[in-house]
Amino acid sequence: MPGTLRLAVAQTTVPDDPADAGALRESGAQIRSLMRDAHASGATLAQFPEGAVVYPGKRVVSSAGPAVLAGHGFRSDPAAGDELARLCGLPVISLRLVDPRFYHLDTALAVLSDDTAAYYPAAFDDAGRAALASCFAELIEADDEDAAVLGLNAVSDGRHVVLPEQAAGLAGRLATAGFEPVPVDLSELLKAGGGPKCCTLELRNGGDRHDRD
Repeated sequence: MPGTLRLAVAQTTVPDDPADAGALRESGAQIRSLMRDAHASGATLAQFPEGAVVYPGKRVVSSAGPAVLAGHGFRSDPAAGDELARLCGLPVISLRLVDPRFYHLDTALAVLSDDTAAYYPAAFDDAGRAALASCFAELIEADDEDAAVLGLNAVSDGRHVVLPEQAAGLAGRLATAGFEPVPVDLSELLKAGGGPKCCTLELRNGGDRHDRD
């Protein structure tokens, strides 16, 4: 998918217990090492100015075609879209999230291919639903049950879609649409509000997504 931009946001916290400081420093060193390796391999790393994204400012960006989709409403500021546009050189489509259960974009939207996405309509306002309809030729709706188990916190290579095994209804709709669902059991991570996408950092060259045909 030429021109696609993938962003990863590394996050750290100040430990409440001073005894945790050593572990935090070790984790930070590992992250910095990974970032150096990525940069050495040709990746371009961009950091948001503080204040552009409200804490924790994590997992708020997905990409589709020549634009960047950015969620806001609970944990991110709409002004982050301006910073994204400046850093990416791409238009930014801001999507307002209205259901507090789905406070990150990747809990309510999964970009499956260049022209297809799965989403939970009730997580967005009217303008957001209209924007998504204009971005994608095909939108696959997740129902309440599948959205509640973070079925949309999924990872797709354009054909295979890794998603929580609890989202059986969504898996069936994906298969009907020509995708190959890959269910995984992340029930322990779900307790902390995460799914497959939360475990993933996508590193891609342009044009390496699979076709469904």
